[in-house]
Amino acid sequence: MGYMVRDEALNENDSGWSFMAGNEDEEYINDYRNLVLMKVGAVYQRDPAIFGHIDSPVGTSFVRVSPVAFEPDEEGKKIYMEHTIIRIRSGGQSGVDRAALDFARCQNIEI
Repeated sequence: MGYMVRDEALNENDSGWSFMAGNEDEEYINDYRNLVLMKVGAVYQRDPAIFGHIDSPVGTSFVRVSPVAFEPDEEGKKIYMEHTIIRIRSGGQSGVDRAALDFARCQNIEI
């Protein structure tokens, strides 16, 4: 995750936060099949670096600048991209761990 932005909440269950890798184009973002709804707490468990920014007001956005830090988004600020490889092995089991798949999707990792 390299980019986070807070928009107006759509309802009382919505925080308004969107979390993205930061390298998506408009076509990718506009395709609902590329979206996963998650609670902010679930995102925090996967990436504690968001913690200091969750109470930021609507209209704010942040970019990842290191593996453990986000800073306010400014024009031209480069997003730190961590290259992660996840290998999922079924080990003879009939399915793949759903949490691992959700994590991979959240991190914009192809499986």
